[in-house]
Amino acid sequence: KYLSTYLHAEIFNGFPERDVYAAERHVVQAFEKINARLMSAHRLHGSFGTQGSTAVVLLVWQQHALVVSVGDSEAVMSRNGQGHVLHRTYKPDHPDERRRIHAAGEFVDGGRVNGRLAMSRAFGDFDFKSVIATPCSRIVSVQADFFVLATDGLWDVIDRDTAVRSVSAAGPIGGADKHLVSRAMDYGSTDNTTVIVVWLGSGHEASAPALYAGVGIIVFMAAVAVYQASDRRRVLLTAAALLAASAVVYGKIRPRDQ
Repeated sequence: KYLSTYLHAEIFNGFPERDVYAAERHVVQAFEKINARLMSAHRLHGSFGTQGSTAVVLLVWQQHALVVSVGDSEAVMSRNGQGHVLHRTYKPDHPDERRRIHAAGEFVDGGRVNGRLAMSRAFGDFDFKSVIATPCSRIVSVQADFFVLATDGLWDVIDRDTAVRSVSAAGPIGGADKHLVSRAMDYGSTDNTTVIVVWLGSGHEASAPALYAGVGIIVFMAAVAVYQASDRRRVLLTAAALLAASAVVYGKIRPRDQ
């Protein structure tokens, strides 16, 4: 709930709309500021030791797409019928992340930090010394029909090209997001699955106006994950308020949470 209330506000506070590289730095700093506030709350109340969140933010304006992500949710861009992952996801068994985790005095077992946490970067999760909220960020030129943003409940069982083909076949009003969620369940996904499809229209370019005064095209997906060390389950709570705000701005975003 904290992220759904404050992360987007921090992003839009002083957002440098005219400089895409300054915008990238601004959003990265917004992630880090929010995590610092969570840390302060944790020190006072012990609230976020085993609670964490992933987030992926997509901003599209002019000819650019800016993706900033922490955790294992992914933003995929459709280009020429193929799905292109726009950013890195942070898994504990990646060599760089494994070295960082070991340097913090922790270990990786079964692809999890200390055998418990399936991601190496997230908001919160302060009981894990190696887990940080420094995100991956990337700027790309937009030559795409649509984007698919989804949690790992989808990507664990459906590859990117298959997802793109499914969305293309369904079209802008075909309920592709619901279809992908259903397919993930059929394919045996045991994780919570959230899918958002963002259509850019037939021009293959983002034609949105520049961001201004807190208004623009922003697709935000954040999940508050409650990790229970006893059984390693996690409960994902989607930031529905921000998804609804995105739908108002763009008009073609249809969130689905399972």
